[in-house]
Amino acid sequence: MAQAQKIKIRGLGLGARAESALRALGVNSVEKLLALDVDKVLQMPGYGKAVRARLLAVQKRVGLLGARKAKRRPSVGVLLSSLSAWARRCLETLGVKTLFDLAAVRFVDFITIEGFGLTTWREIASIRRHAIQSLGGIVVWKTRAVLKNPAAIFAKPPVENTLLALPLFSDLEPALFGTPKFAPEWRAQLKVQDLALSVRAFSLCERARVKTLGQLLLMPATRFLEERNSHYGTLQVVQDAVKALYLGTLAKQQGAVDYRSFKHMLDGWFKAVLRESFAAVASERFNARHERMRTYEEISKTFGITRARVGQILDKVGEELRRRQHLLVIDRFWNAAKQVAGAETVTLGRMARGLADAFDWQDTPQLIAVAEALTLNPDFEVMQTTVAVK
Repeated sequence: MAQAQKIKIRGLGLGARAESALRALGVNSVEKLLALDVDKVLQMPGYGKAVRARLLAVQKRVGLLGARKAKRRPSVGVLLSSLSAWARRCLETLGVKTLFDLAAVRFVDFITIEGFGLTTWREIASIRRHAIQSLGGIVVWKTRAVLKNPAAIFAKPPVENTLLALPLFSDLEPALFGTPKFAPEWRAQLKVQDLALSVRAFSLCERARVKTLGQLLLMPATRFLEERNSHYGTLQVVQDAVKALYLGTLAKQQGAVDYRSFKHMLDGWFKAVLRESFAAVASERFNARHERMRTYEEISKTFGITRARVGQILDKVGEELRRRQHLLVIDRFWNAAKQVAGAETVTLGRMARGLADAFDWQDTPQLIAVAEALTLNPDFEVMQTTVAVK
């Protein structure tokens, strides 16, 4: 029973109605839940057979988790039988058939299942915890390798299998990983603000008090979803940014940028890192399609939106493009600009001509467009007619 006592009622996947019934009955611990006569629920106004059935299923599951089976592993069938029909269907969708499959499931795998929610996940996580304890360690999804010391993941460079086993993707308890010692390739001290995050995703990390990449990797996925104004989409932005950093997707984005002209470069940059509607507005504003910079009034007429909305979009575009990883998508451009500037302060005219020569552009980009682009990179200081590298 010692293991069962460690489980919190909120983590059992009871659902709002069942949790409400337990509060009304004064049940505030797992021990009281196991001793509860669930037929009492039928005598309470507003609760019925569905709540009773849910409580019976959870009693059975918690009993399994608390049972001491020192030598015998529980069968996956017994563990799955304690779940709701919907939770079992979600696991069937992922092809879970063995105890190893169950121990290897990750929260990130369920996000795309329509109708999947945190209540269902808490049910699944509860029996996954028991499967992990029975096997003696976490299980990597593809290789089925049992890692008895999960902290050892950080001693080697990141790869997809081990990266997706971390709490940010798997929702495993951070305690399983102890106090890890990160290899240099993990860049654990990198600030979260240097990731390719949207403004909303960056705000989510700030509310969760996550400052560094190392802290982010060990933050359980569902912990983010407990913050206000959070949802799966924002969590996926955070996860995608981490995968882009570690798994080389940034290089693919860099390959999508066309340097044939300043206009082509900007279009490729925007399409690589911005959502489609924002990319179109940014291209209009930053002179990617026209001979001069478009005004808010002209852009609003083009897209059928107000000038105020144009301003809001461009503000968000600017903040997203200032994220470090977004800037690295056009690192060739930034490196060329630094070479043109050298250790001096150069005029915008000289910068524009130097960039045109460096990339063999037929047309020299307009000064105001170059200035607008350079202001997005904090390495450059853009004054009224000159630019310098900080």
